Parts: sequence; C-alpha cells; structure tokens
Amino acid sequence: MSLCCENEKIINDYLKNNLNSYGELRYACMIMNKDNPDEFYPITNYSKQWVDIYKINSYQRIDPIILAATTTASPFSWDDDRVLNLRLQHPALFNLAEYYNIIHGHTFVLHDQYNHLATLSLTIGKGESKAFDAIIQQHKACFQMLLIKTHDLMLSFLHANATPTQHP
Repeated sequence: MSLCCENEKIINDYLKNNLNSYGELRYACMIMNKDNPDEFYPITNYSKQWVDIYKINSYQRIDPIILAATTTASPFSWDDDRVLNLRLQHPALFNLAEYYNIIHGHTFVLHDQYNHLATLSLTIGKGESKAFDAIIQQHKACFQMLLIKTHDLMLSFLHANATPTQHP
C-alpha cells in the first residue's frame, strides 16, 4: 500500500496552499503505522536528497522528533527537554539534518483509530527562529487543524489503494 505520485502531489499542493500565507516554512507531514514503522508515508518540501537518505536509512525508527511524538498528543518545540534528551541519543541524525538546514522546528501530533502516528513538522533554518516561534504560537490551532485535514486526505488516498483485507 502506498501513495501514488499524483496523490502525493495533491497533498503537497494542499499543504503548500495552506502554509503559503505564513512565509517560507519548510514542512514534513507523515503517517506512520506504530506497529510497523516501515509503513511510513512522508509528504514534504525538504530537499529530495535529504528525504531519500531519511527513507533509505529508515530514520523514522530513531528520529527523536518521531520518538517524542509517539509519547504525546500535544504539539511541541524541538527545543523541549524531551526532544533534547532524545537528540543526545542520536546526534548524528541531527548533524546530518543540520547540513540540509533543518535546525529548528515545531511538530504537531495526531494519533488515529488505525494505530497510526501522524505529524506535521514545520521548520526553519539558522537565524530565523524568533519570528518563526511567534507564528507558531499565534497559529497553533490552525496548524493542528491542517494536520487533521491533511491526515484525512492522506487516509482517503491510502484507503483507495488498500486491498479489502488491509487498512491503512
């Protein structure tokens, strides 16, 4: 089961259109099966090279952001203590992400009825954090609702591609 390229483009366009008014945000929205993390469907505007490295190495299994998201239902900053403690366990992953200018972010979290974890991470590079943090604080509810609606859209595409005995 997977998202076809056409569906990925629809979801990516939906995210771009909804995030456009907030400036030059980078985003990663994903669904992951909590029982089988290899069932991982990311939609992002991060560099293709970074996404390929991430997928090939199954970094969703050790990513401190994903690990932190599995333990909460609330949005969080990547500067939260729980994330910082997890980052210490996998510093190489964050060093590599920093190379792609993925440095500071906030993640919105959703756990669904199919035992999926869904996240929307919004990120910026070096030196842009004050204005970014203000945007996040001011529009938290909008970003959480965007995650919910994007998740529903992704699930509808995954359901359409599932065989009768599968659920996404």
